[in-house]
Amino acid sequence: MRHSPDRSLGIVALNRPQADLIQLELDRLIHDNEDAARYQARWSNGLEPLFVKNLENVQGDERDTIFISTVFGDDESGNFYQRFGPINSVVGHRRLNVLFTRAKHQLVLFSSLPTEKIKPSETTHWGVRALKEYL
Repeated sequence: MRHSPDRSLGIVALNRPQADLIQLELDRLIHDNEDAARYQARWSNGLEPLFVKNLENVQGDERDTIFISTVFGDDESGNFYQRFGPINSVVGHRRLNVLFTRAKHQLVLFSSLPTEKIKPSETTHWGVRALKEYL
């Protein structure tokens, strides 16, 4: 927002709870930071306002820069379960394709998920394989 105020921004999380948390933090940032508030005010009434969405509702939205947040990881006991929500579905690879093509100029991916933790099997849908390969 400060360094590229002429670029439209979108933020996508891979699930709704993470998108909601990001929205809360973004609202706090905009409230507390003049640069962020100016950016949001400038873009809010245009064709490409700043958004925070989840994987299921980003289709059709493009922005100059898209930030993607993955939130998969170990549970409190150190176990990793391949519960990737809609990515596990038969059309999960299509949802990822939509997501990965939303950026007109730049895509920034935030993930702490080591790819070796993703272990597709022969029965795993293409979405899980696509996520692993993309990461």
